Amino acid sequence: MKIDKKGGRKKMINTIERKIENQNAKGEEKMKMVVYEHNCMDSARYHLNKYKHWAKRIEKVDVTKTNGFAFQGEWLQVTSQNLVPNGSLVVEFCGYDGKEFKLYRVSENGKEEIATAERGKLIEFIRIAAEELEKGAEEQEEEQETGEQKAEEKTEEVEKKEEQVEEKETEETETKNQKEEKEMMSVEKKSLVDFIEGEIMDGLFNEDGDMLINVSDVTNFSDEEVIKVVESLGLNCEKAAEDGNFWVSLPEGFIFAHNNLLNMYFENQGGMTDEEMAELLYNYINYKGFDKYGEVALNTEFWSAVIPSQIERVAEYLGLECEFLNPNFETEGGIVIFRKS
Repeated sequence: MKIDKKGGRKKMINTIERKIENQNAKGEEKMKMVVYEHNCMDSARYHLNKYKHWAKRIEKVDVTKTNGFAFQGEWLQVTSQNLVPNGSLVVEFCGYDGKEFKLYRVSENGKEEIATAERGKLIEFIRIAAEELEKGAEEQEEEQETGEQKAEEKTEEVEKKEEQVEEKETEETETKNQKEEKEMMSVEKKSLVDFIEGEIMDGLFNEDGDMLINVSDVTNFSDEEVIKVVESLGLNCEKAAEDGNFWVSLPEGFIFAHNNLLNMYFENQGGMTDEEMAELLYNYINYKGFDKYGEVALNTEFWSAVIPSQIERVAEYLGLECEFLNPNFETEGGIVIFRKS
């Protein structure tokens, strides 16, 4: 098929150039960065220490989960500003009030609140987040048929054929690195990521922002592969002395906001209020999980203050039964067994 060099070829080139310009304009708009701040960024040190805080820019939502693990994406700093792409969805957590979870759309106009939810009642919240993420990802392009477009129909057909050839060639020449990256998204890698994120969500970092984890029962990855996965989550990672152990460290900006919850209770305070005790038991039991006998054990030997009646009262409020294994529990502490009532 012959193409008129002075007519058809010129129109085809013009069409391609216009499409490239439109794609570049859309890319620049999509990549525009805006400022995100956690609601508690400027809060007092006492507030940040007392209540758990975190924020994450959502890249994926797992609607099969019913807790904070449903949200996958980039961790954001709590005590300083963050730069995120315009239109980002951010889930924000503050353990202060009854609506601990908040969902925002962040744009150049600020934060638009989309939904709120309390801990333990996240199913509808997660569904809304998934819908909002899908809505933002869908780009609808409306093509207006003008006289110029109709005149270019023949050259459009040529262009489509060329694009099809290019797409086929791209698929056939996919690089080895791209294939390896897809292979790494295996069940084993997912279990490792979920495990590490679970440790992060529970805030078990020491006061220096470090945490020792053992992945021997989680993955068969090499040391280098484990470090690569951890660092892909925005964390620092070093091999520890013993096999399977790694030091995972928060970036400097996170250290203050993620102080160890247990240390805060057991070292910096005498007793706990019922609300603090309930938060502690809730977080601890969710972290440990019930064993095959439906029990969870908690060692209170090193607590600064132990009140059995308070533990029983709070456990009953949480729908649990408890048993104290040490007859001198009130003066010495010891093991408490929790069971679902």
